[in-house]
Amino acid sequence: MKFSTREEIDAPVQDVWKAVTDTATFEERARGKGVQVTAGQEADALKPGDSWSAEFDFHGMSRKMEVNVTNLKAPVAYDIASRVSGVNSLLSVQLEALPKDRTRMALALDLTPASVPGRVLIQTLKLAKATLDKRFRRAIRRFAKDLGRKDHAG
Repeated sequence: MKFSTREEIDAPVQDVWKAVTDTATFEERARGKGVQVTAGQEADALKPGDSWSAEFDFHGMSRKMEVNVTNLKAPVAYDIASRVSGVNSLLSVQLEALPKDRTRMALALDLTPASVPGRVLIQTLKLAKATLDKRFRRAIRRFAKDLGRKDHAG
């Protein structure tokens, strides 16, 4: 199952790269939602092989997620692979510099089952695909708008 979207951001590609690779902020946001995050490394810059473990409650059950950076081409693209509850995911982020200090950001999230329970979960998610697509696009659009505002604020 795949989700994808593109957004144009009113910020130069270097600023967008800095924001989409700001792992400390993403970890902080996850912790604010009750997720226990453990980084496999301490680093100033994202690099291939970086990893995280996360534990969280979902539908009354404790879940564990493993996350790894599998590909990185600074400042234009990276891929992050993860596994949770029998579902493998691959998040691909691509940036393209545009004229007038703008950036096009493309994101794709591909979910594939790795077990029978994972297959059942993905089949269930497919029933809500339209709603999940809207939520995914809305979240990325909000991120893009916020990033553009930060760039214009100074």
